[in-house]
Amino acid sequence: MINDLKKDCEVRMQKTLDALEQAFSRVRTGRAHPSMLKDVMVPYYGTDTPLMQVANVNVDDSRTLIVQPYERNMVGAIDKAIRNSNLGLNPVTTDVIRVPLPALTEQTRQLIGARELALLKPDALLINTARGGLVDEQALADSLRAGHLGGAAFDVLSEEPPRQGNPLLAGDIPRLIITPHNAWGSREARQRIVGQMAENASAFFAGAPVRVVG
Repeated sequence: MINDLKKDCEVRMQKTLDALEQAFSRVRTGRAHPSMLKDVMVPYYGTDTPLMQVANVNVDDSRTLIVQPYERNMVGAIDKAIRNSNLGLNPVTTDVIRVPLPALTEQTRQLIGARELALLKPDALLINTARGGLVDEQALADSLRAGHLGGAAFDVLSEEPPRQGNPLLAGDIPRLIITPHNAWGSREARQRIVGQMAENASAFFAGAPVRVVG
């Protein structure tokens, strides 16, 4: 009896770990990721609820997210919540909600350059978790070396993985933090992933699956 229970627990835990590894493997640098919508709140029976709790969010391609509500009557509310989230996103809604991400254009490429950096206060902190190409990396490196900025933290670069010679990889740049496009992986986000997988597994084995799409 105990051995059977132990074996069953081991199987379930391995499935959970496999699912977690698969979830992490979907992380792509410079591409769409479900965590972009993690802070979107949707009115659900009178209560503001995180989008991730009322819908399944997946990556369709590098610039498109697919949002599939668990309840069809939530489509309109989710569409509106995404539009009003100040993320600059305009969903396209049919049976599912497609969220296209605006491409980096010549108008937005290096939107922040030497001129814009010079306008910042000397103790300003520049943080970029959006698109690497939005900031002129050479201008940022020069500004940090000159001591103009208080510091910079970047989770994205113009090219990922970065090549040797990227201006921000030089060893003499002070007050600069670069992370490998993993800002989404906060403790809260990872706990949410594991928690939801555990809930899904428990509900499935109890014969009452949750978060079923389709």
